Amino acid sequence: MFSELMQCSRTEVAQQNEWRDTVSQYKRVASEREDRRDACEDRRDARDERWRMEDQRVTEVMLGLLREQTDTLRRLVDVLEERKQDDRAPLQHIYNRPPPPPSPIAPSPRGPKMRGGRLRANSQSTLADCSSSRRLSFPKF
Repeated sequence: MFSELMQCSRTEVAQQNEWRDTVSQYKRVASEREDRRDACEDRRDARDERWRMEDQRVTEVMLGLLREQTDTLRRLVDVLEERKQDDRAPLQHIYNRPPPPPSPIAPSPRGPKMRGGRLRANSQSTLADCSSSRRLSFPKF
């Protein structure tokens, strides 16, 4: 019976040793996996930081260019306003304006009227040849 107990004890010890080896191997593999994941995250974080810095640099360059363009446009507007003020006579009120010179071509007393996009006869027009063509004739001036 003592030998049976010893044999059971040895078997249990062997199983415990095997269990310890299995657990230590699992811990080692898990630790290596975590190290690889940490290294990957570190690389990703470094890459993200580089991209962020590059984006920031590009944004600053673009803002600088936009500022330069805005300043150039402001200067151009200032120059154009100065030229307008130099070239333009002072404004006069509409009621102080002299009457326009007479036109060499006198306007007709009453020109043809448009109605709905069509010519409409005025009181001076007559129908010429009503039966076939329906054209309006206007007096010549």
